[in-house]
Amino acid sequence: MLPNRLIRFIVLATSSLAISALLCTLTAGTPKGSETKGRAYYRQLCKDCHTKGAKAGEVSPLTKTQAQWRTYFAKGKHAGGTELLTKFMDDTKLLDVQVFLINHGGARVPLAPLPGRRKTCRQQTTAESLSNA
Repeated sequence: MLPNRLIRFIVLATSSLAISALLCTLTAGTPKGSETKGRAYYRQLCKDCHTKGAKAGEVSPLTKTQAQWRTYFAKGKHAGGTELLTKFMDDTKLLDVQVFLINHGGARVPLAPLPGRRKTCRQQTTAESLSNA
């Protein structure tokens, strides 16, 4: 008969391998875009119409937040929702552009002040009022 420790080890090792195999299988089908290619495709296919003063108006990665870019690509519409994005580029290029724009989207969640930085007047006032209470 095998000792309990050896049985636990075998069960744990087998479970770990099964979970790893499952995760590899699930992520293998997920397409991954290229940020570098996306930047090039954006410049090649989008910038002609989306620069300052152009007919379609200026659009850059910072025009929208990351969440807004995700929503935009989830809808898959262009030109104010009148045309499909796939009319302008194939799915592979579209995925690359999507990765580029989302990764460089603007207005992320604001960060807390860094340690050692001066507090604002409001933070000092709040801290002083709490210490006096």
